[in-house]
Amino acid sequence: MTTNSCNISPEEVKKGRPVFISTSSSTDARIQKAWRETAAEKEEEEEKKRSHRRRCVPDCSRSGWDAFTDFRTEIFLSHHCRVAFSDISTAHWHFQASVGGWFSSFGGSAAGLVPSSCLVPLVMAEQEGLSVTQFDSGQLAAVDGLCWLSVLSCLLLACSYVGSLYVWKSELPRDHPTVIKRRFTSVLVVSGLSPLFVLVWREFTGITTTPTLLALMGIRYEGLFSAIVLPLLLTMVLFLGPLMQQAMDCPWSLMDGIRVLLDPWFWSLCFSDVRWLRNQVVAPLTEELVFRACMLPMLVPCAGPSTAIFTCPLFFGVAHFHHVIEQLRFRQGSVTGIFLSAVFQFSYTAVFGAYTAFIFIRTGHLIGPVLCHSFCNYMGFPAISTAMEHPHRLTILSSYLLGVFLFLLLLFPFTDPSFYAAVTPVCSLSPSPSPLCLS
Repeated sequence: MTTNSCNISPEEVKKGRPVFISTSSSTDARIQKAWRETAAEKEEEEEKKRSHRRRCVPDCSRSGWDAFTDFRTEIFLSHHCRVAFSDISTAHWHFQASVGGWFSSFGGSAAGLVPSSCLVPLVMAEQEGLSVTQFDSGQLAAVDGLCWLSVLSCLLLACSYVGSLYVWKSELPRDHPTVIKRRFTSVLVVSGLSPLFVLVWREFTGITTTPTLLALMGIRYEGLFSAIVLPLLLTMVLFLGPLMQQAMDCPWSLMDGIRVLLDPWFWSLCFSDVRWLRNQVVAPLTEELVFRACMLPMLVPCAGPSTAIFTCPLFFGVAHFHHVIEQLRFRQGSVTGIFLSAVFQFSYTAVFGAYTAFIFIRTGHLIGPVLCHSFCNYMGFPAISTAMEHPHRLTILSSYLLGVFLFLLLLFPFTDPSFYAAVTPVCSLSPSPSPLCLS
């Protein structure tokens, strides 16, 4: 059918009327332009549909940021991409945390990092009643309850760890060898099962990752030597004052100390002492496995690395609060003194937990936090009051200050991710790039 182009507007062309255009007038040029635009729009829409059908489950691990995580929902899979994607030009990640005052809303631009095909469309979420967050430059459906599920999983894991200590009924104190051996059994069982919490959490949230589960938990070979040496050396720098005080008070020479450390008989005595095993081996290993290696992978997708560092130690500090029960039970002091001691213990264990969480995220290894934990258990809390009364207090106090200064100076260089095989696995779960994960 041929139509006089002078009697047809560009709007009619966009309605799909078939037109054969003559180029004899100025109006024809406008109609040609409108026709080309309409054809281009239709072709683009068809390409979106074809691409959408080909990639029902987006492979977000192949996006601009190779380590980025593919977040998906069960409803996204069940519908087999029956709803076309809306026109989203800018991608935003939004993870909303609402647990008391611990979290605040987190939103970050991820333009260029996540393709729009990796986003759950708004209309699909509305059909299923999912929680939706809207941004001024795009719309993204977020899985409701991610942070609640993460926090509740961590809370259940912490309660399981502490609760396992009390499954054995006994009137004996916690330092009795029988009690220690029974608790060894309990915490080793819970620690062995703790990776299942992460697996179940991952199934419920639908989060898939390129790194393996063991790599996310810091069990890997890349950068292992650096992970053994550098974090422990950094912690020893922090304890420069207490180490100087011990060196002055110890009657042994340096060579005597080295000979003792190399003596197998010395180590056989240590490993035959159940209290030494508890403080230096079992407690550091199981606590770091549960409270760092298992909890941080669940908290980082929700809160990001920075907030997870300060959230994870809260569970760790609360887990140590159970000592109040035994102290009250065996009347080891006044009620006020016991609670003040518990508050103080909660404070410094939370600070220490933040430090080991920082090491875990920066290095991506479990061995570093375990060794630092064992070393700190051996050193104990610095006896500053004793240092003030020491004959060489000026030297010792100067060592305290120098240790803190060097620790702050070396904190980031010694934990540079480039020493531990580039971006650490747990950082691949971050909702947005974090300075903590960068060299």
